[in-house]
Amino acid sequence: MTRLLSSMSAPGQRHALQAIRGRGTQLTLADGRTVLDVGAMSANLLGHCHPEVVAAVQAAAESVNVGDMVGYPPREQAADDILDIAYAGEDWTGSVALFVSSSEAADLGLALAQMLTGRNPLVCRRSSYHGGVGLAREVSHHPLWNTSLASLAGGVLDRPSLAQTREIPMPECARVFPAPGHDCAVSCLAGAPDALRDAAAVIMDYSQGGAVPSAQYQDTLAGMAKAAGAMWIADETVTGLGRMGHGFAFQRGSSRPDMVTMGKGLTGGAVPAGALILSKAVVEAIGKRRWMTSSTYRGHPLAVAAMSAVVKVIDRDGLVDRAARLGATLAPELESIAASHPCVRGVIGEGLSWLINLAEPDRSLAEDDWSGDGQHTPMTTAVHEAILDQGVLIPESSGDRLWIVPPLVISEGDLATALEALDSALVVGDRMLETAGVS
Repeated sequence: MTRLLSSMSAPGQRHALQAIRGRGTQLTLADGRTVLDVGAMSANLLGHCHPEVVAAVQAAAESVNVGDMVGYPPREQAADDILDIAYAGEDWTGSVALFVSSSEAADLGLALAQMLTGRNPLVCRRSSYHGGVGLAREVSHHPLWNTSLASLAGGVLDRPSLAQTREIPMPECARVFPAPGHDCAVSCLAGAPDALRDAAAVIMDYSQGGAVPSAQYQDTLAGMAKAAGAMWIADETVTGLGRMGHGFAFQRGSSRPDMVTMGKGLTGGAVPAGALILSKAVVEAIGKRRWMTSSTYRGHPLAVAAMSAVVKVIDRDGLVDRAARLGATLAPELESIAASHPCVRGVIGEGLSWLINLAEPDRSLAEDDWSGDGQHTPMTTAVHEAILDQGVLIPESSGDRLWIVPPLVISEGDLATALEALDSALVVGDRMLETAGVS
């Protein structure tokens, strides 16, 4: 028993996996095992406790926290570093607003869009996730991550609604690589113009809900939003700063967002923080008006020190290009593994972000439907545990998906070790499928 009410847990429950220390790609568990971490936290772009990030945070701990109503030069430096280094060549960017999380950044970015457009409705896609607070929560339509109360006995107590939201379907090109001739305007976004009519904003990401929307999808949706007079917000919380082998996932397409939400990897997982990147057009729309919002811990000294250190290391060490190179090797290897296991429905991803869709026999546990209620042992849990028994940690993303999100500094040898463990553990899933009599 524990008195800590943990995420995704009922009162008194403890997480089965207990970590106590991490260095690089190695994670030490409370039971004494050290495992290869290939995704305990997608924020760890530089691995656990990168020495330059640790040094920056330690130095900042001896400075001062004065809240965001008082100037603190390293905050301005962090904003400059983000725009000048991470967004180099993206001349549409205007300002950076710092927050305590990407959830807060999304919440206030959506509110800003409502104010500037004079509209209320917000648009997101099915099974999306953008955060657990305010308007970010409202556009999080994923059944598993939407702050509801999921009963251990079965059934769900939904949270009340705070805003008007409209949902567009899961794009076809988000869970399988699009076939030649695929047309997102017809296949994925046929109803989007109606959803966007009189909307303040549409928000999209590139990894949540077991989905990796294509560049064509992004550009088509962005064009529809512009035509409707709605703002487009890109959620790069997971994919920003090189995760997919691009500085940002939106750079795969030709369109550029009105705002970008960031978090997780922004500080390399060292401390919590978020940011909202505003386009020059949005900054001009704000004009000579003050954005009346403040918070004690926005732009905290530890956070801004970590931000500057992270973007500099990624740039200096060429880690974005490295993620692209490793991803190009990883793709055929994952596809080969998938082809040899009946329990794998498919894989999709890019760079160092890959989703493995398992053929969970109980389809009530599927990504788009399961709310986390009841007491089940999904195939993902069984395979995850079998991988862990081999000294590798590949996390569950949902009831029927595994998520491979290693740090950008992972070695080719460690990646090979992770793939061997995955290949071996998927036999457990094959047996579960055979036992269930599912073909």
